[in-house]
Amino acid sequence: MTDGEFQALCERVLRSIEDGLDRCGADVETSRQGPVLELEFDDGSKMVVNGNAPLIGGSASWTYNLGGPAATTELRVTDTNGKTVFNATGEMGAGNHSFVWNGKDNGGNQLSDGAYKLTVTATDAAGGKIDSNVASAATVTQIDMTGSAPRLIIGTMEIDLADIAAIAN
Repeated sequence: MTDGEFQALCERVLRSIEDGLDRCGADVETSRQGPVLELEFDDGSKMVVNGNAPLIGGSASWTYNLGGPAATTELRVTDTNGKTVFNATGEMGAGNHSFVWNGKDNGGNQLSDGAYKLTVTATDAAGGKIDSNVASAATVTQIDMTGSAPRLIIGTMEIDLADIAAIAN
């Protein structure tokens, strides 16, 4: 699936979610920017999906999409220095999948809370690349205005505004 096809799929899914929420009378607002989905619930809480995930209290989670069925799917978690800290085999069916990481490296050591990135590499039976997209959601706990540009704080993870796909409160 190309990025354009994935975005079109996201648009159709978003419309279906909005239609379903309207039919059941739920008070949830939705919006989408590219492959980023934002939901605002009636209690004011929001879910924003983007690319990196914070490890908070020994847990980080992502959702990834495979554009087609895969023969192999490798999940690779890297730290802020780009060092691979964890590898796993992922789901191989086309579509969306969830991955929850317990924060332990390949040696079984618990890693510090902070920012981590999931990279998904999938290939088909002929060895061809399968398109994939990765997203995560987290709650901003602070905004650091002390530097030349504001930075959002999520747990111990700091994110430049230029790296944010969507913001919600």
